[in-house]
Amino acid sequence: MPRELWTVEQVATFLSLKAGTVRAYAERRTLPHVRIGGRLRFRPEDVEAFVERRWVPAKARRRRPALDGDMLSVHTGYRDTKPVQEGEHGTDEG
Repeated sequence: MPRELWTVEQVATFLSLKAGTVRAYAERRTLPHVRIGGRLRFRPEDVEAFVERRWVPAKARRRRPALDGDMLSVHTGYRDTKPVQEGEHGTDEG
């Protein structure tokens, strides 16, 4: 059974790259390929393996400790304060 082979343009579309970049990867032998009639062809599984080899996993995020009331003011500038009552605005209204 014949395998499907992708063209430079199909690989470029799959990888969201320019065709010239795909050709450069092939010329540098970074991306496995075959030449048929002078034209580059790629196996889909080789293109997917190319992506997997370059996959960079996300860093594990450090968990921050829960903040208590005292630490909240240090980190955010907010403090637990009582609500302002009418007439206590500190203005000269009167």
